[in-house]
Amino acid sequence: MEFSGADKWLFGGQVGVRFAPTRNVTTILLGDYVENRGFNRNDVARRTGNADLKEATTGYHVSLSVGHEKTTATGDWRLGLAYKRLEADAVIDAFTESDFHLGGTNAEGWILLGQLGLGEKARLCAT
Repeated sequence: MEFSGADKWLFGGQVGVRFAPTRNVTTILLGDYVENRGFNRNDVARRTGNADLKEATTGYHVSLSVGHEKTTATGDWRLGLAYKRLEADAVIDAFTESDFHLGGTNAEGWILLGQLGLGEKARLCAT
């Protein structure tokens, strides 16, 4: 496969807002967006023989979490909820998060996150 330049391949960005109403509890809102600008429908159709190819080149992830920013002390906690959508050709499958729909692309869904500090070097995490 040939790439003609990084400026034509992927475009992405992240925006985040952190709000700390108390000293121990923070609220974090994050948003990620990615777009594969190097996708060439005609080239892929020629290579695969599929002339009825749908362009699916974007992805996004929005999350909101509340709790201690770091769960390093016993009793520290963090809860979060996220929504993620990753279309089939948004990124290379090998670089996706393996915990979300067993890796790969062409997936969307909700993610629930929980963390509990068990001590300085231990924590319990669940997604």
